[in-house]
Amino acid sequence: MAPCCAADERRFPWGNEWKEDTANCAATGLQHVVAVGLFPAGHSPYGLWDMSGNISEHCQDIFGPYRVSTEENPPGCADAPEAVVRGGSFASPPLDVRVTYRFGLPRDVQDEHVGFRCVAVPGMDIRPEGSYGPG
Repeated sequence: MAPCCAADERRFPWGNEWKEDTANCAATGLQHVVAVGLFPAGHSPYGLWDMSGNISEHCQDIFGPYRVSTEENPPGCADAPEAVVRGGSFASPPLDVRVTYRFGLPRDVQDEHVGFRCVAVPGMDIRPEGSYGPG
């Protein structure tokens, strides 16, 4: 699939160069998770915030070598021993918050540097059927 715009295939969510005010990583010296949105210079052109730094994120994909595939986004085997972790955390050096940086970690490992991403889509009702409350 061809890139849709010049912003695709960048090293970091905000561009190709590291900048001091773009992500919560070891370079900030904060050494803890902070609220989303404190690094607006790091927002991507797609409207996504804090895609690098703050907390590394478990992904659905298995960790292993990249393989040539006709499938656009193959997730791999669900019972593989390690899942991909991306994004870099508050303790990661700047090079480890690049879009391409990843490592493997068993899905059941708990670590203060690794979590997951919650996604909210405006106007989308995600309540289970039969639940009550404001929608």
